[in-house]
Amino acid sequence: MRQEGRLKKWNDERGFGFITADRDGSDFFVHISAFPPGERNPKIGERLSFEIDTGPDGKKRAICISCPERTASRSPAPAHRQARTTQQHTKRTWSKFVLTLVAVGLAVAAYQKFSAQPLAPSTNTFYGTDEKPATPPASRFQCDGREHCSQMTSCDEAKFFLRNCPNTKMDGDGDGTPCEAQWCSH
Repeated sequence: MRQEGRLKKWNDERGFGFITADRDGSDFFVHISAFPPGERNPKIGERLSFEIDTGPDGKKRAICISCPERTASRSPAPAHRQARTTQQHTKRTWSKFVLTLVAVGLAVAAYQKFSAQPLAPSTNTFYGTDEKPATPPASRFQCDGREHCSQMTSCDEAKFFLRNCPNTKMDGDGDGTPCEAQWCSH
């Protein structure tokens, strides 16, 4: 069922506004896509004819807009021009999409290359050799949420958790040695 109303608010940059219905004064959301293609943007106060639909968000919105006050003498754009404009818009959209994908791919590749690359080796100038300093072996322990001495299996493990993991409760006297009663008694 068609209704009549006037455009109350309009945001040209974002392409939406609100129509106030003549019948009961209700305001309805309207998007630029509800207007006929190829028409100029609507103006505040312009008389409009529209239908009401419920959007995916459950709110009512105006659709199938017509603008009865616009001059009838102006003929609409020829169908071939409308089709060409739509094709150009589709090509531009796909071009932007492909360029975005390429840019993201390059950014990911650069990140992977430079984040995995080791730092340049430093020379040991003190001893006059080009030997690399020894790197410590990877830890066999990892933080996994354990907090108490009763959950540990060795003094080394308790020390690792105390130094590296948050919220541990293994150094009751605060001297830096964990689990003195169970694992690190010497």
